[in-house]
Amino acid sequence: MSINEQDIQKYHYDAKFNVEVGKFLGKLHEVFSHLSEDCISQIKYERVNYSTYKGYNVKFNNNVGRRYLMDKKGAWHETPNLMNWWLCLGYPVTDDTLESFKVDIQTEFYWKGK
Repeated sequence: MSINEQDIQKYHYDAKFNVEVGKFLGKLHEVFSHLSEDCISQIKYERVNYSTYKGYNVKFNNNVGRRYLMDKKGAWHETPNLMNWWLCLGYPVTDDTLESFKVDIQTEFYWKGK
């Protein structure tokens, strides 16, 4: 039995994802660490596995969310909740986009009620 190139690429992607997802979620948790415990407890993580990419949907109170996907090179991309999540990989994640998500969560939590 021989292993084809596509299987090797998937194996390497899966391995890279397993390493990088820990780093990425750690960074996201660091950004969220300044939120209240009650607010943090309402953030939900849902792992997603598409045929070409893996990642997480991160939602707050079912009103605010982002989809985070890792591309083949290990770079993370996000799609805001107002876009059609299934249409694209999304925008590159930066420190500012993560902080912006935190602000969206704070706004939803403090202004629209707990």
